[in-house]
This record gives sequence, C-alpha cells and structure tokens, in this order.
Amino acid sequence: MGKITDLELKKILRDGKEKATAENKQVTKGLGSGLLLVIQKKTGKADFYCREPYQKLGSAEKLTLKNAYAKVQELKPKEKTRAERSNSPILREFLTSWLEEQFKKGEMRDQWYMNNKSLVRFLDKCKLLSVRLDKINRKLVYDKISLLNTDNEQAHNAYASFQLLERCLYDAELRGVIEVNPLTKNPFKRPKYEHRKSVGYTNLKTEFFEPLSNPIIPYYIKYFFLLIALSGRRFTEVRELQWSEIDFDKKLIILPPERHKTGHRTGLTQIDPISDIIIKLLLLVKQDLENEGITSKYVFATRDKRFNGAIGENTIRPYMKLTNGNHDLHGFRSCAQTYVKDQGIDTETAELLLAHDTRTDTMKAYDRELGDERLQKIRKASDLWCRYLIRNQLTAPYLTILRLANVDVDNLE
Repeated sequence: MGKITDLELKKILRDGKEKATAENKQVTKGLGSGLLLVIQKKTGKADFYCREPYQKLGSAEKLTLKNAYAKVQELKPKEKTRAERSNSPILREFLTSWLEEQFKKGEMRDQWYMNNKSLVRFLDKCKLLSVRLDKINRKLVYDKISLLNTDNEQAHNAYASFQLLERCLYDAELRGVIEVNPLTKNPFKRPKYEHRKSVGYTNLKTEFFEPLSNPIIPYYIKYFFLLIALSGRRFTEVRELQWSEIDFDKKLIILPPERHKTGHRTGLTQIDPISDIIIKLLLLVKQDLENEGITSKYVFATRDKRFNGAIGENTIRPYMKLTNGNHDLHGFRSCAQTYVKDQGIDTETAELLLAHDTRTDTMKAYDRELGDERLQKIRKASDLWCRYLIRNQLTAPYLTILRLANVDVDNLE
C-alpha cells in the first residue's frame, strides 16, 4: 500500500473517531509504508505509530503526515547492500572457528570434536565449504550432500553433516551473521546401524587374536586390544582412560558422568570393579610409559610428541582390518556377558559387568551405590572371563605381555 494524502487522512480520522466512539474500542488503521494511525476508544485521541519496529511517533494533531512517513523510514531496519552481503564469511572459516570455540568452551568432548572434524572433511568433499553463508539454502545443501550419499557409511555422514551444519547456522543466526537459518529440518533419514559384528567366545582365537598377533602391530596397540578384551569396556572409555580414574588399591575404574555413555543423562559416576589380572596389565602399561619418558594423564597416550592427548582412533582402527571385519572390538562385551552367564553368573551381575544398569528408578532411589557384596560379584565375573581368555583364546604374543605383567598364565587355578 502506498502513501496517503492529507485530505485522505482527514477522512480516515473522522471515520475512525466515529467508529471508536460507536463501538467503544480502539481503532487501528494502516496508512501505508509501515505507518499506523491508532485512535483511542475513550478520548478519541489519534497517534501515529511505526509498524516495525512498533513504536509511537507522536500525536496526529501535532505531527504532519510527511514527517510521520519520514520517521518511519528512519526507524526501518536498513537492508544490506550488495557489497555488504558479499562480505558474508565463507562456510569453511566460520565452521572451523565455531568448532574450535565450542571445544574450548567445554561443550564438546575430544571424541565429538574429532568426529565433527571428519564431518567437515565430508562437507569439503561435497564442495560446500567454499560457499558464503548468505548463499546457503536447503536445496543447495541437499543436492551437494546427496551426490556422495551412495552407501550405508555415506548415509551416516550425510545425516550427521546436515545436523552439524544446522547447529552451526543456528549460531550464525543468533550472532546476526545471517538473517535466518535456512536448514530448519533434516531431509536425510537417520540411517539404521548394523549390529556390531561379533563371533562366539569360542572362536576369538582364530578370528581375532591370531590375525592381530602380527608383528607389524606396535606393542602398545596390543596392550590396548588386550585391555579391551579382558575388561569388556567400551572403545572410547578405554581409549580415553586416565590414570586418575583408576583406584589400584580398591581395584576399581571410576568414570565421572561426562566420561561414560549414560552419564550426560543420569549424572551418575560409573564404578567398574576389575580383576587382579587387569590391574597388573595397567601397571605394566604405566611402567612402559615411564621407561619411554612419556608423561601423560592418559593410560594410552599418543606417541606423537607434538601432542599430549590420548592415542588417536585412526591409529587403532586400521589394524582392525586384519580381522577382515569378522569381529568388532565392541563384540567383546557380548562375548564376556554370554560366557559368564553360561558359567552360572546371574543376569544382573552379567549386566553390571558391562556397566548396564537394569534397575528401575524406584530401585535406584533405595539403592544409590553398589555395595561391597555386589562389587565382589562383578569382580568375580570379570576374573572368570579373564581366566577363560588366558586359558583358551590368547595367542603367544598376548600371553607374553601378561607374563611381563607378572601374571602366572601357566598356573591359573
């Protein structure tokens, strides 16, 4: 709607005051170009208002129509010029700095940070990182990502990359870098994960330990594989295990809420009893780090002297290809649980061995901590599993490691 004339304004004022009096209600009339005329119901007083941002400009009796329109133009948010829009940052710059900022704030764990960095590389393959933020739209992102969405693994990358991009652009919108986040809904379906591959516990020697006895595998990687197998812990929990989380006297691994799978939801500390065999293996790892002059808070510290973190996931995963994908490291959890159940261990203890809490909320309210008796049951199950692996499944290189750790592998009870 265009602007009105002074003559038209007089007619609108007269009709508006009559209507306000007759109907006993406030009358609001648009005058075009974002200008409003508001007439009060009781007094019949008329005022000019700016539509957006909504703000009173002055009385219609004192302020001329021309000046009212001029004030509206002053208050209106100015549109960005073409030159200003072209200065919008490139996605690569903004996304990289945003990830680092989130990591420094503590809102992103090491593992999540590394996973997101791999998603950035995926977005680079999709040729999206060179696009300016103000040019990004949902169709562009969908078309680019769909080109690489060809198999199950890429389907996971497509879904996760879109989520990462959506969170980043949401933050860009809050900061005023872009006017609106164009990625409000994920067009990619969440792909279904295949069940982690695992062989039966009687076949671990041929399917896992024999292929991974290869001399090309560094000894500290074999330490890692051995601890995963003996403890039945999750991959990330072992890879990022810290010395401060191990109580050697009480034979416990104590993980704070931010370090285990359900901690962010429950806020509870995870307490894992471990056998004497695992304690001796950890002491061997500690001694080797001291001999190499490596000082780190991590049990499995990186050997790259440029960093002081945990060993990288990409350092471990390639060696798993030697098993031809028949057995995933996560599969040791199901093997351990199946074996101890077969040996007569009750279901609750078998679940707690894997840090699965099957108790209801009511039970947790009355039973907040694991008692000494239950800890002993879990430690017994852990020891039972360790002894089975040593007697029946471990190959010579892994038995040698345990001998170095002062485990009497030849005379187990």
